[in-house]
Parts: sequence; structure tokens; C-alpha cells
Amino acid sequence: ALPICAVSMDADFLANIDSMATMYDEAADLLEQVKARDAPLSSTSQERDELNALVPSYRARAALYRNTARSLARLPQSPNMTAEEAHASYLLPLRAAKAQLG
Repeated sequence: ALPICAVSMDADFLANIDSMATMYDEAADLLEQVKARDAPLSSTSQERDELNALVPSYRARAALYRNTARSLARLPQSPNMTAEEAHASYLLPLRAAKAQLG
């Protein structure tokens, strides 16, 4: 069974997905800016072509992450718990994992 803290972990996961999409878009933007200036990115045309070829794949990856985030955006509600219950819900999975290790 998933620990109760899964909902908060889910929110963190969504934030990370959004950050990854932003990073891929920013990397693609930088590559496009360099290409627009016609500045040499590397010493050979093959290396420049390889870097330029990254732009569409970076854009596609960013779009995939954003679509995934939209699909997962509606988080399940976590149960209301007292501080003691929340602490116990954190410790129980740890104890179960320890028991499995022996």
C-alpha cells in the first residue's frame, strides 16, 4: 500500500515535471538564439548540425512533460490527520521496509 504521504510526494513530482519542461524549453531557446546569431557552436558543421537537431527533441520533451503534468494535475485529497497521526503515517512505511530487510 502507498504511504499516506504519497499525495505530498505527488505534488513535488508535478513541480519537478514542470521544472523539467521549463529547462528543456530554455535550453531550446538558447540553442535557437545562438543559431539565429549564426555564431559557431562548435568547430565543425557536423557538431553544429547535431546541436541544432536537439531543438525539436527538446521542444517535444518539454511538451510531453507539460502534457503529463496536465494529465496528473488533479491531485487526490490527503486525509485530515493530527500531528501524531501524520508522524505515524510517515514511520509505518519505514518500519515495514525495515522488517522486509530483516
